[in-house]
Amino acid sequence: SWVRIEMTGEGRIGLDDFVHKTIGPVAGIDLPEPGSSVRRGDPLFSIHAGGQKLHFSAPLSGKVVHVNHDLDYQLDLLRLRPYEQGWVCTIDPQDLTADLGKLVIGADAVGRYQADVRTYTGRLADELAAEPTVHTTEPRPAEVERRVACRAFSHCFLSPAPQPEVTRQTVRV
Repeated sequence: SWVRIEMTGEGRIGLDDFVHKTIGPVAGIDLPEPGSSVRRGDPLFSIHAGGQKLHFSAPLSGKVVHVNHDLDYQLDLLRLRPYEQGWVCTIDPQDLTADLGKLVIGADAVGRYQADVRTYTGRLADELAAEPTVHTTEPRPAEVERRVACRAFSHCFLSPAPQPEVTRQTVRV
């Protein structure tokens, strides 16, 4: 994902080209709630792709100010115009200085991107090798390849899916 600091000080967040190239078309999105507080690294939004739900973490801590409801009706904006109209949400940062120190910025991003590509392609090869095939002479169905690509992407780059909280009740007899 990407984050751009706006003139207002808010962080605008979206999906980068790497996501689209690796997992293919996005079938749906679960936007965050405006006004909700998030911590860096916590789940912020989810996308549906390859029959899976992929959870993306917040790059900044703070309060969700705006969400892009245009994505509810024009999901292709995520891919076609990610930085102008396809952004996901904005966050009013709680401690921008601390969060910026943890982001990969500028020339460092190129090396990180190259390492990410190597990590992903290695994992994808492993996942595809483990996937059962029906006939070795026929190509795999596209939906199988997309499912495997999403699984490899999730394993390499995303935090695990949030687990429901378990509430324990004590009953006195």
